[in-house]
Amino acid sequence: MYLAQAIASFEELKKYKFIITTKKYGSLVLEFYNHHFKHLFGIQYMNLILPENIKSSAALYRYLVKKHSKFEEQINLQIKNNEQLENRVKQFVLIDRLLSSVDLKLYKQHMPKDGSMLNVNFILYSEQLGYKLMLALNENTDNTVSPSSWMVESRLEVPYVIQGIKATFPVTILRELK
Repeated sequence: MYLAQAIASFEELKKYKFIITTKKYGSLVLEFYNHHFKHLFGIQYMNLILPENIKSSAALYRYLVKKHSKFEEQINLQIKNNEQLENRVKQFVLIDRLLSSVDLKLYKQHMPKDGSMLNVNFILYSEQLGYKLMLALNENTDNTVSPSSWMVESRLEVPYVIQGIKATFPVTILRELK
């Protein structure tokens, strides 16, 4: 159920490019592609039984689209005792709500988080919703970003604060069909 809903939501996100604008950083262009799904949904934290011939994140997504019903029970078992992963999976469909929010803040992250291999240059955050979308600048560009991760904060941890970094706001997002 959650995987099927996430795929339907992700297919909708892929239809658009999102122009994120602030006075401080100008415009950033965000687009979603098949290879982004794996990390956004949290597949890397799950022990799913997958064919060995799947070599790329995009191929994995295409496989999950075709065979999603096969994985629903496996995913339910994976998220059972992991609150952070459960929130990420169950609320994946709300990424669109984050991108439509009016209370957005944009943080520019200058240094990687200790121990993280994740490339994050910006964090788009809604304090009201407790959602954050991590964004990475694409190579050879200064304004095109990809979604590198998605998190749902525990209501106990809101508002989100990055030590020593001030948020930029207001943030506006325009949605354009590709």
